[in-house]
Amino acid sequence: MGSMTMGTAAALRRQGDERLAATWGESWAESWADISQDPSIRLALATAVAVLATLAVVHACCLFTPVESWHGLTALCSAVL
Repeated sequence: MGSMTMGTAAALRRQGDERLAATWGESWAESWADISQDPSIRLALATAVAVLATLAVVHACCLFTPVESWHGLTALCSAVL
């Protein structure tokens, strides 16, 4: 039952099987609680957030400043650091 999506739970509710939908929702919440307690997963999530934030900053700098080449991007990043 772990392979169900949130849409599947909604579909089950529409079909009138509230008990199965509630059970799936509870098990998903319990699974997420267990997963979020694992330090290695927390580190992986934090790393992913940091990488995405860094990419967003570089992307924003490229959009809002006249960066003509990789040399310009390197200079921009050096100036920020």
